[in-house]
Amino acid sequence: TMLRSYAEHRADLDSPHRAASVERGGMLALVFLNNNLHAAHHDRPALAWYALPAYHRRHRDRFATQGALTYAGYRDVVRRFAFRPHDQVIHPAYRSPAS
Repeated sequence: TMLRSYAEHRADLDSPHRAASVERGGMLALVFLNNNLHAAHHDRPALAWYALPAYHRRHRDRFATQGALTYAGYRDVVRRFAFRPHDQVIHPAYRSPAS
């Protein structure tokens, strides 16, 4: 679960970078009900999980031109971010109690 939420969500409220797609989710795609195709899920949240792969394939170019992040697979996510930060830790909408 940590890997999935880490790879597919960013604290970027006003950008298509908020949701990413992990194109080859392998066995984890089935475990996560194809939420590895998170840009497609955010585009059509009511779409059934089993319809996400076909929808993602049909609209992949549009997601890419809109700036959605795409990873080849979960191995790609680990390779890129095992030793580097992926995102800001503090959510951009967070307001400290002192402010």
